[in-house]
Amino acid sequence: MVREVERKRLLDGLKIGRDKVGVSMLQFPDDTIFMCKAINKNVMIIKGSLRCFEMTSGLKVNLHKSKLEGIGVQPLTLQRFATILNCKIMKLSFSYLEVPIGGNQARKEFWKDMVAKIKKKLSRWKEKICGNGR
Repeated sequence: MVREVERKRLLDGLKIGRDKVGVSMLQFPDDTIFMCKAINKNVMIIKGSLRCFEMTSGLKVNLHKSKLEGIGVQPLTLQRFATILNCKIMKLSFSYLEVPIGGNQARKEFWKDMVAKIKKKLSRWKEKICGNGR
C-alpha cells in the first residue's frame, strides 16, 4: 500500500545519500518505520494506509504502542502529529534491536554498552566451546 501511495506521489518520502535514494519505510518482522517529510499530508496518508491495512488484513495496528519522532521538527508540530496518529512521542537516543539510534556515534562512550554486551556474549560462547576457560 505504501508503495502505491508513493507511486501516486501522495507520500513525500525522504531522499537519502549522494544518489538521493527515496526511502519512506523500513519493515521488520514486528515493526515498521515510516520516514517522510514532517507535513500534515504525510501524517494523514500514513494514518489512512494503516487503516486500509487493518481493513484488508483483519489485523489491528496498536497505535498506543507506536512512537513518533521528528528530527528537526518543532515540539508543537510533533505533538499535533502524535495526536492525529494517537501515538506517543519518542525521545532520541533510543535502542532498536539493541542497536543505539541517535546520539554521537563518533564518541567512544556511545558504543560502551554495546561493546560490553558483545564481550559478555563472546565470553559465554568461548566458555561453551572451550569449556571453563581451558
